[in-house]
Amino acid sequence: MAVQLTDSLYRKAAYWVSNVKEEWKEYQILLKKFARIANWSQVKEFEIILDDMNAIPKEGTLLIDEIYVSKNRVK
Repeated sequence: MAVQLTDSLYRKAAYWVSNVKEEWKEYQILLKKFARIANWSQVKEFEIILDDMNAIPKEGTLLIDEIYVSKNRVK
């Protein structure tokens, strides 16, 4: 799956998350991984993209809890 952000100039920046399993897991993505986003106050879209070409199995449920952005790195 990918987390994708889009700014007001429609520049897209994605970060691919691999090895998503059935058990709960916390993921932290550093904002510097979204290099194409220059002005964070202009982010207009947040998307989660599922890649069905590489997904095994091809069906299931993705549960997401607590998405947030922080200036401080969470340990």
